[in-house]
Amino acid sequence: MRVVMDPGWIGKIKVEASPAMHRVVDQVAKKVRQNQARHVRTGAMLASVHTVHTLTGGRIYVGTDHWAHVEYGTRPHIIRPKHKKALYWVGARHPVNKVHHPGTRAYAPMRKSLKAIRVF
Repeated sequence: MRVVMDPGWIGKIKVEASPAMHRVVDQVAKKVRQNQARHVRTGAMLASVHTVHTLTGGRIYVGTDHWAHVEYGTRPHIIRPKHKKALYWVGARHPVNKVHHPGTRAYAPMRKSLKAIRVF
């Protein structure tokens, strides 16, 4: 008995699986938007979520500078002024030269979405 493999088999599988992978990418992106919508301040992070479909699936991008802080949280840290000599905000008694930030907990909208949309 002789077995002959079609040299283009992997390409055929990619083409056949592509629509299903696109649906999974879209479902995860939708869930990311739903998870983020619960914690919106300005809407910049929510508006920056977009998908790019490829032959083998796709990618989900979150295009803000602070996405990693939301996803992974921050440790306690000191905030110092960048352009002025002091920090001030509405409600503060007086300007200060530094603030001890307690850190933020990780919210992880991307990881929660990936766990929620399990296809296997």
